[in-house]
Amino acid sequence: MKRIIRIGSIGLVIAGAIAGAGEVFAEVPAISLSVNKDGVSKNITIFGTPRTQVPVALLGAGTQVTKSFRANGCGHIVIPNAASYAGLIVAGKGVNVNSAFLASPIAPPTCQGMVSSALPTASHANNALGELHSAWNIGDGKLLLSPGADATAPNGRFVDGSYQDNSAKQRFVTLNACGLGTVSKVSTSTSISVNGGTAVDIGSLTDISPLRCSGAKVVGAEYDHPASFTGNLPDVFKDSQNSIYFKVDSNAAVVVGLASQPAARSVTSDRCGGLTLGSQMRPYTTPFTIGSDTIDPAALSVGLKPNCKKKSDGSYAYDVAPTANITTSAGQVFVKSTTGYPTGFGDRRILSITASASATRNLKANTCGLASIKSKATNPIVSALGFTYNGISYTVNDLPLGAASCVNAGTSASPNYKLYRALN
Repeated sequence: MKRIIRIGSIGLVIAGAIAGAGEVFAEVPAISLSVNKDGVSKNITIFGTPRTQVPVALLGAGTQVTKSFRANGCGHIVIPNAASYAGLIVAGKGVNVNSAFLASPIAPPTCQGMVSSALPTASHANNALGELHSAWNIGDGKLLLSPGADATAPNGRFVDGSYQDNSAKQRFVTLNACGLGTVSKVSTSTSISVNGGTAVDIGSLTDISPLRCSGAKVVGAEYDHPASFTGNLPDVFKDSQNSIYFKVDSNAAVVVGLASQPAARSVTSDRCGGLTLGSQMRPYTTPFTIGSDTIDPAALSVGLKPNCKKKSDGSYAYDVAPTANITTSAGQVFVKSTTGYPTGFGDRRILSITASASATRNLKANTCGLASIKSKATNPIVSALGFTYNGISYTVNDLPLGAASCVNAGTSASPNYKLYRALN
């Protein structure tokens, strides 16, 4: 694999390794098949690190290559590296290369004008291409042919021939922003090797077409849109990060009731070191935790909240020294101290409290009819979370995994948003 880094007009190449497919919704194989636009022929699809170049080798039965061979005045042709010429044919006749190399090497014959020194007798055989040429092993991997002696070609001219090229077809494939690249499937190729890896039988590759790149997202087949959705996308599903998705009509409103779950938030003590939660308009009634202490407002005595006032020397103090944590008749909770802060929290200290609370989420679906509640690293959705939707209770852990991406299948001037299967 090569990663191209552009600096002006200069391309710097950094070697690397092909990336495996990262599974999120469904796995994109590192090597697969995809149908071309004609709906019949197929390309080989490579999936790896986006915006890189990957070396690919196609192997197989090879292709027929034509080649001209020069015969000297005596009608002799010397073929170096003859073992590399599979299925060699010269002047319409086959050459049994392997059989010729079984014989002991002979000294190359001399050629004076058009007269050759004597050659030992070479046996003839028949095959589907006609009578085989006489061939002699003259050492160093070379074969001597004598088409002139076989009366199939005049002396001293070029003779047409052909052979089967079984060498691997090497090329580099550029992967796009989604990490996808394609290789034209050569008809004679039977296997493919990517980045020097073990060759894979092309016939065993999975056809996962159609694939397309939307932004940096690999998407597959289109779901029915907008209302029928007869594909296998569930009405309610999750992704691998526990984000929750709702499949509805385009731009529809979605109301979800989230069950109680622990949630942390920051609060700040007053200038005198006490902490007040809630207000007359929004009484605080939920049990909460500060450090190792859990405080239940329902278990606290009702009392008066002290007022924090500034003194003449610029310091702050309560008008009445608090003696306990209390709740007020207006529904506020005043916390004087905890185990971790036995003498109060201090002036304007930021504290973290954790409380369980239920909530209603009002969502709006996108153009493709998907609404979602995203799980974030800072506020992850736990698998045990329960919620209600359309009068049905769900638990995140029990939701099926789904895969969908909203893609503009049209143009910026004439958008046509559709729902596709997301594959990475």
